[in-house]
Amino acid sequence: MAGSLEFVKEVNSTDVVSVTATDLFSTDYDVYEVHLDMLYNGASYLDIQLLDSSGNVLTGSHYDMAVLDLKVYATYGQYRVTNATIWRSLGGYMTNTVGGNIAKLTIYNPTATDSYTFASTQGGSFMQSGLFGVKGIATYTATDGVYGLKIFGSTGGSTTFDYLNVKCFGVK
Repeated sequence: MAGSLEFVKEVNSTDVVSVTATDLFSTDYDVYEVHLDMLYNGASYLDIQLLDSSGNVLTGSHYDMAVLDLKVYATYGQYRVTNATIWRSLGGYMTNTVGGNIAKLTIYNPTATDSYTFASTQGGSFMQSGLFGVKGIATYTATDGVYGLKIFGSTGGSTTFDYLNVKCFGVK
């Protein structure tokens, strides 16, 4: 991807169950990079829902994804999901192992209301068994404008992130 990154927004949170990062995306850019740095107090997949311009979760079965799990300690795994209500595991599998988890999401056309929103991702988790990498692609198959992200663990409940930091950049 040619171009340079321009800082848009940073959200730093500690001891939270989820983060709702509003106003990440605007019509200023067609492509965004979102960097996630986190440590979760349990074992869980990273779940993401998209937000509209008012900060409301975009509901409905419009979330599609394909993910390749790249484990150094076991056979690679892959899965595909269509018509879901979340993007699951685009940031990998989280554990509370020292080192935490990292992910980079590239989001395409988020605010466009005449096309779908697409994402590609890569991430890594430090696990007791070894490194767990992930590469994935995703589509939001509705033409709602997307302006932010809600990020949380698949286990739900009261399990918290020790920290969850979000940095968003526009690509020029």
